[in-house]
Amino acid sequence: MKKICLLVSLLALSGCSMFTGDNPFPLQEVAPDPEIVKDCRLVGTFPGPEGYRFAGPPIVLSDFKWQTAEKAKRMGATHIYWWEGGGKVKGEITGFAFDCTGVVMPKDDEDDDDY
Repeated sequence: MKKICLLVSLLALSGCSMFTGDNPFPLQEVAPDPEIVKDCRLVGTFPGPEGYRFAGPPIVLSDFKWQTAEKAKRMGATHIYWWEGGGKVKGEITGFAFDCTGVVMPKDDEDDDDY
């Protein structure tokens, strides 16, 4: 019986590892400053799941973020900003998707400080 449980567990783990996904995230995430997308067109606002962190396990946001990003990309978004709030007890997240086509965006390697 132990061998069967071990075999089933190994098969399940190997099946899950086949779908780890080498796909990049569908949109460019804007963090931590939403001012970067101030000249872009707002495509949509996507409120996330809410829950109380002290009453069970924390909310799993990775699936929500991925599905939201795919939906926003289909709507024409190129960037997404995640706003997280709600204090220490209540966890909230909202995704704001933007279309920044034709907008000059700062590069990641540019240094805005003059020193």
